[in-house]
Amino acid sequence: MQLVGEVMGQVSDALHNSGVSGFDETNVKNDIGRIILEAAGSAAVAGVTGGNVGAATGSSVAGNVLSSATLNSVKQWADANSNGDPKLAMALTNAIENAIAAGGGAIAAGNNPNTLTDADIQQIQNAFSN
Repeated sequence: MQLVGEVMGQVSDALHNSGVSGFDETNVKNDIGRIILEAAGSAAVAGVTGGNVGAATGSSVAGNVLSSATLNSVKQWADANSNGDPKLAMALTNAIENAIAAGGGAIAAGNNPNTLTDADIQQIQNAFSN
């Protein structure tokens, strides 16, 4: 699922750079295209691989909504706590946002403990290893 997120993120960035609204990551409303695109990619992979399509879609949407909703606050906190080092601020932002997205996705998929697939667990582990 991580690869799907990366690919759909690149597609979303290209759409944003082309002036298509809904892909700019400033807040949930302005990021709805990206959220839908990544959820569709997750659902497709889950469907093809025999995974739980509902859990994959729900976890993708929940993680991305939480990430979009918190991004500006996390960036502000990281900037304030990185001693003026932009690389450190970016690393802090990425690590915290990955944890938020993974946690939101795990909660959404976790209504039934059997809905977490190996790919979901790997995505959570990747979020904490970045």
